[in-house]
Amino acid sequence: MIPRIVERSIIRLRKPSGIIQYMLTLPKEYAERLDAEGVKALLIVYNHGLAAFPSTGAESEAAILAFLEAHPELKKALTSEEEEAEG
Repeated sequence: MIPRIVERSIIRLRKPSGIIQYMLTLPKEYAERLDAEGVKALLIVYNHGLAAFPSTGAESEAAILAFLEAHPELKKALTSEEEEAEG
């Protein structure tokens, strides 16, 4: 199945304390599916790009790292050019 690609707006909220908080909303269909599966958190992978994966336990982070190693094009899309140059 081809993954869906959706555009989400970045929401900027100013709290009463003056701190700015940035938020993204999840597509409703995806959030409902996660909820039905009992997934209550996402692991966020970011640098240059941003990706989110269901957090399903301690093995989730290792699985994401293995996935990125197996998919160098996606890893490159998530990595800044500066980080790539550092090696």
